[in-house]
Amino acid sequence: DPACIVDSEGRKANFETVIYSGSGKNSEPGMTVNADAAACVIHAVRDLGAEEIRSGYESIAAIKRLKRTRAPEAGSINTSPLGIILAVDSGLSIKEIAELVVRENTGRPSTEWLDMIAVLTKGTVNYAAQIEGSAIEASFTLPNFTSRVVPPMYIHIFMRGVGPFAFNTLCGLLLMHLMT
Repeated sequence: DPACIVDSEGRKANFETVIYSGSGKNSEPGMTVNADAAACVIHAVRDLGAEEIRSGYESIAAIKRLKRTRAPEAGSINTSPLGIILAVDSGLSIKEIAELVVRENTGRPSTEWLDMIAVLTKGTVNYAAQIEGSAIEASFTLPNFTSRVVPPMYIHIFMRGVGPFAFNTLCGLLLMHLMT
């Protein structure tokens, strides 16, 4: 649903596509969702270009900055909603999209980075983690806080040219996030 997400300090951010738990829905007109109940926001566009990526980053960062009242449970490293840009097509290659992700990430804290870009006709760009001495593990969601100890690891931009299976990859990341 489109919704206005409200945090514990009363700050608000509007988003066109919000996946949330039913308990977070407020019955007031102009639907509001408690920030603790928001699981994912999706910035949807038809044709993805550099401007759409920049705009999506700004919108997603506003949502990720909202304060939540629930403390992360033991073992949990991410309580903020996933931020996904979903596009039908793009004139950019997956490699060019990944380069734009690196550029957008450079000027912001990692707690405000988006989690995935999915282009339905091309593939996906998201993150992979690698702990020293192990293989690269795909579909990693970044921690949304810096106050707890997170094991040292390398974070990689992970490109998948999966074409029409991009939506499946998006759903895999979303379901992993919902389960954890």
